[in-house]
Amino acid sequence: MKQLLTLACIIAMLTFAGQASAVPLISFNPLAQTIYQGGSSAIDVNLTLGAGEMLDGYGLNFSFDPALLALDPTSGVTFGSSLAGYLNFYSFDPVAGTFNLAGIDISANPIANGTFLLATLVFSGTGVGASAVDLLGTSSYLLSSSMFEGNFTPAGSYVTVEPVPEPGTLLLLGAGLAVGYFVRRRAVGS
Repeated sequence: MKQLLTLACIIAMLTFAGQASAVPLISFNPLAQTIYQGGSSAIDVNLTLGAGEMLDGYGLNFSFDPALLALDPTSGVTFGSSLAGYLNFYSFDPVAGTFNLAGIDISANPIANGTFLLATLVFSGTGVGASAVDLLGTSSYLLSSSMFEGNFTPAGSYVTVEPVPEPGTLLLLGAGLAVGYFVRRRAVGS
């Protein structure tokens, strides 16, 4: 009897451990990019589900540097077409540089197995420097296939904002090249 109980415990642990180990992954594309101040940066947030996994709900928490990037409140977030059967919403705090995306399946047909575009985030460069766009460790999900709830692994992308080249600098460079051309032409002609 004792051996049977031990065997039952081992089988139960292996069964639940197998379900808990299948963690959906969030990834960003691109991982890094450079834009000019005043320009825009688009970042795709992708979800990868393992075999047999179905996403019933999600809550994603992000952070960024509000001194360098701004998220447009009306067009800064576009949800992917794979989430058409989900009730999706987002909220953000532009001063703190945080925003949240969340959704729950209302179609009884959740997305399953594969890689899906969850959302495209569009930022504009408001300052000069480098800002991380991070998925925080408090982001969570619910899988109906295993009735497993957990937190996503933190991930991130980087946006570097550079100053716009000044027209005066480019004009000075062009003038220097023109003078160099005429000096060389005159030296060769003599």
